[in-house]
Amino acid sequence: MTSNPNDNLDQLRQTLLERYEEEMPYYRETEGFDSQVECCQQVLPIFRQIGDRDGEIDTLCNLGFAYLSLYQYQEAIESYQSVLPILRQMNNQEEEANVLGNLGDTYRSLGEYQQAIEFYQQALPIFRQIGSCSEELKALKNQAFRKEALTLVHLGSIHLTLNQFEQAIEYYQQALPIFQQVRNFEIEPTALVGIASTCENLSQFEQAIEYYQKALNCYQLYGSSLEKANTLNSLGNVYNCLSQYSQAIKSYQQALHLYRQINSPQLTECIVLSKLGRIMVQQDQIEDALQHFSESVAMWKSFQTDQGDLAHTAHLSPVDEIVNDDYQLHVSLFQQLGLFTPRTMLMDEIADDYSLYANLLEQRGESVKAQQVLNLLNLP
Repeated sequence: MTSNPNDNLDQLRQTLLERYEEEMPYYRETEGFDSQVECCQQVLPIFRQIGDRDGEIDTLCNLGFAYLSLYQYQEAIESYQSVLPILRQMNNQEEEANVLGNLGDTYRSLGEYQQAIEFYQQALPIFRQIGSCSEELKALKNQAFRKEALTLVHLGSIHLTLNQFEQAIEYYQQALPIFQQVRNFEIEPTALVGIASTCENLSQFEQAIEYYQKALNCYQLYGSSLEKANTLNSLGNVYNCLSQYSQAIKSYQQALHLYRQINSPQLTECIVLSKLGRIMVQQDQIEDALQHFSESVAMWKSFQTDQGDLAHTAHLSPVDEIVNDDYQLHVSLFQQLGLFTPRTMLMDEIADDYSLYANLLEQRGESVKAQQVLNLLNLP
């Protein structure tokens, strides 16, 4: 008896749908995003053909998340934009707010800040509305509060990046009590660091120290070594601005110790060592300064070898350049906090420090070595 082709097609569809249900949680857990994309692309037309709107929504959201995780931002935008009208038609406000927030994340990653702000501001009132639901839905309520706070942090970080400091502080200050209300101590420091960074940019150094210290106290209990190191590094910068050099040295040395423990990218250590070298000069500790500068230069040479010519990456932020497979996990956090220093500013800082180092070498009669240091930055 000859089998019906339609039966075979139905069986294939059923097999693909079962594979999607079984494998999608595994792909999320193991970050198998390429496989997730392939699986979603296979089942999406089936869900559409059989009129399964919930399945279509789930697949498009999973596609968007996978593309975003793969840094394929335009594809992520297309997926999220495709699912929005369906969510609105079905009055699925919770998922609509999530998608709007994800669109904000995507445009923020692209540096298209106005678009990001627009999507975050669309998501915010929906999260707030969900958060005002009855106590019977406490888990949903707390999740909505958390997402509201994160959206506020994202908005703060964008305004900080745009040097719109008053707006940045306003958003961070709104986020802080929400994190405290839901006792989310792991993410609360993101708002604290955001406020501290904004105060630092406004030259409100005492306030910056206060908030960095609060963040550091949280990270000591709940944070990673990387988060602690970055906060100590920021504290060192503020103490340096206040000419409180002993405190700056202590903070930088603690940060350096942690960076080395976690095998952070070489550029991170290079910058901290350079800062320590300059402070040592200001403290008239020339031998210590020379040692720190020498270590920094050695790491800079290695970094240039690994990353290629300086001019080739002149448009990138420092963390963009030092990203590798192990470090990539931390990039989204840095972006949320607005902690990236523009590369041109970073290069000016290193150029100043290395010029100082070259001058010290010249004074010691080491002209050839001094010129080699200047050559690293293509300085005359």
